Amino acid sequence: MAETPVALRSESAETIEAVRAVLAVAGLPVAVYPDHADPPAEVGLALDGADRADERWRHAGNRSARVGTREIEAGTLVLPAGADRLLALARAANRRVRARVVGVVGARGGLGASALAAVLARVSAAQALTVALVDGADGAPLEVLLGIEGHPGLRWPDLVGAGSIDPGELANALPVWMGVRVLSTDTRPAALTANADGVIMALAQSHDAVVLDLPRHAVAAGVAGQWCDVVLVLTTPDGPAAAAARRLAELVGGQDARLVVRGPIRDGFTPAEMAEFCGLTLAGAMRTERSLPAAMERGLAPGEASRGPLVRLARGLVRDLHLSD
Repeated sequence: MAETPVALRSESAETIEAVRAVLAVAGLPVAVYPDHADPPAEVGLALDGADRADERWRHAGNRSARVGTREIEAGTLVLPAGADRLLALARAANRRVRARVVGVVGARGGLGASALAAVLARVSAAQALTVALVDGADGAPLEVLLGIEGHPGLRWPDLVGAGSIDPGELANALPVWMGVRVLSTDTRPAALTANADGVIMALAQSHDAVVLDLPRHAVAAGVAGQWCDVVLVLTTPDGPAAAAARRLAELVGGQDARLVVRGPIRDGFTPAEMAEFCGLTLAGAMRTERSLPAAMERGLAPGEASRGPLVRLARGLVRDLHLSD
């Protein structure tokens, strides 16, 4: 647990009391700071409840959030309605696990977020990391993309109703693709089950990195904040995608969220302009890998083109996200 589990910047008695009441359930103390104060050096969850946001607090801690008893700005955790989400954030911010957990989400469907997640996991494994790749996205099961439908091992539906989960046993029971342990859905409906939090945390305890292929509705529900140390938002440089990416950026406000831009420049948007518009750090940009769809139709999995733009991007992400440190 961090030296300061939860720090709150606020001079509102109502906000202070509301935050303390929620976090008392988890037994987490709340250190309260006046509006002019710097955030503490080591903090799990940094909460900014002042009327005017302070960027220092937004980037402090393992997690951060705007909080209040009314909506100060878009993305504010409004109490008491947002109590469950606040509890989840506080617990996640103060967990100690082995893995760095990376979420990947597309600003809209069809951009290749699942392929990016798979290649990021594959490149990480190639650098001698133990890696788990988790399917949470809508659409076809991840195992189909990877071509491992026939590989033995557990899938999400097999974990429905599972009680206490042993991290080592779970890791050893998963199918392996290119050195990556994969937890996929299949034709049975069970993605992101009620015990998903326990499953993700078990994987985070037994691996160096966990890559989550996230659906947009899960990000909207706040699960990215519960599980992810960093979220990669994949988009293309055009107007509709920029608007969709900006909406996602608002949903993950207070987290380490970064933008990945794929494809040629359209509508005059450069990757840097896209990142500025969305309010996100630019994690990387790549040209479209035109050979990928045809390669996948021939049964090749993402990442086969070792010198392709997707693999080059993933190598840069592994470095910049400090996954191999």
